[in-house]
Amino acid sequence: MIDIKLPELGENIAQGTINKVLVKPGDVVKKGQNILELETDKAVLEVPSPSEGTVKEILVKAGETVKVGQPIFKYEGGTTQPAARRLIRRIVADEARHRDFGWSLLDSLL
Repeated sequence: MIDIKLPELGENIAQGTINKVLVKPGDVVKKGQNILELETDKAVLEVPSPSEGTVKEILVKAGETVKVGQPIFKYEGGTTQPAARRLIRRIVADEARHRDFGWSLLDSLL
């Protein structure tokens, strides 16, 4: 799973209050799809998803104040997870060459 954090929202906007969560656990979200309605001291904004994936957990609720960079959702799958898995495979493969423990450990982790 990957944490989805509240992205940068514009100059001088460090936090906001959640008006509405626009997705629920199990929803498949596309990159750019609106996931939150957030009120700042300047405006009400719809916050787009920075990546695609399936919503597994919602870490915030309406009425809460959240800061830029704060985790707001947990996604599974999506575009970032395969890249992370490839990196893990490469690191473990390099380590396996030096320690000779084989691929069974890697396969059990992934």
